Amino acid sequence: MRRSLLLAVLASFTAALPAFAQARQVASSPTDRGQTQEQTFFEFQVEKPAESRPGNPRPQYPFALLSRARSGEVTAEFVVDTTGRVDMSTFQVVKSTDNAFSTSVRNAVAAMRFYPAEIAGHKVRELAQQHFVFAAQ
Repeated sequence: MRRSLLLAVLASFTAALPAFAQARQVASSPTDRGQTQEQTFFEFQVEKPAESRPGNPRPQYPFALLSRARSGEVTAEFVVDTTGRVDMSTFQVVKSTDNAFSTSVRNAVAAMRFYPAEIAGHKVRELAQQHFVFAAQ
């Protein structure tokens, strides 16, 4: 009788461990502090900002501007989601010297991947800005 009672208590304790671990993880997540999964953070609000992955594509130099030896730059703003992809519905050009450069940057950013931003070890969305320079040689 004692043995079966002990085994029953031990079995219920073992079954409760995964639920306890999950509850602890949720309690320490950003959503527990009144933040939703869809909330977007600025770089100064995160512990680990989004970082560009190696091997990302570079914007193509627009041929019409390259043939005229025209240099330029673009500053773009976009949200990097929790999977490291750019949410292109948030893409904006903050500053640009030519629309052709902006189009090239937009095409490249759509294919870029990032290490997502983190707060307390949890991946979060971050509003990022990136500057691109086109230098005619």
